[in-house]
Amino acid sequence: MGATYQLLMNKLFEALIRKTMEVYVDDMIVKSMLDETHSPALRQTFNILRAFRMKLNLKKCVFGVRSSKFLEFIISSWGIEANIDKIQAILDMRPLRNIKEVK
Repeated sequence: MGATYQLLMNKLFEALIRKTMEVYVDDMIVKSMLDETHSPALRQTFNILRAFRMKLNLKKCVFGVRSSKFLEFIISSWGIEANIDKIQAILDMRPLRNIKEVK
């Protein structure tokens, strides 16, 4: 079911994906580099949702954020960064001292 839904989302938002939008199954993010281009990007997204009678879960919606977590990554104007919570164990790991530890 997830793969079929992803294909549907890719088809519906084909014109926007990688330009003003990223979609992964039921998670989506509308992005823009400038404040003045964000409203038109949202409008395009809402028009597509409305045309296909799709609804959003308001409990999961967040608007006007400069950075956010998306698929366990941190998305911001600086780009995509690893979520520090997910890599902390690797950062805290002590350096390997010999070949046996490497193996």
